[in-house]
Amino acid sequence: MKQLVDMGDAKAIYSLASTNRRENNNKVAAYHYKIFIESMGEGVGEDRVTYSTARDMYKMVTANMLGDEIEQIERDVNEYLQSHVVHYQKRIEEYEYTLESLKQQTADLNAR
Repeated sequence: MKQLVDMGDAKAIYSLASTNRRENNNKVAAYHYKIFIESMGEGVGEDRVTYSTARDMYKMVTANMLGDEIEQIERDVNEYLQSHVVHYQKRIEEYEYTLESLKQQTADLNAR
């Protein structure tokens, strides 16, 4: 999963946020939700629902955090976004990647 996050895979980032929220790892969940929110925009259709859910979940997991904790999350998110482009990856099947597709996605990212 880390490799997908390193590649800027929006679904992997959202999935990690949800998993960490369920496991009460709220700082890590907030970090991943904030990356998704800051990079994906409001979208349309299903993407809009996902964005709204991510925004609401971010508010929920940060509700009891101190200002310093939220500021640190925001700094970490900004650092991530300075070196990563987040987007929905082309999928062969949901969460199924081949070595060739990963090489192509990496080449595409490096070409930018």
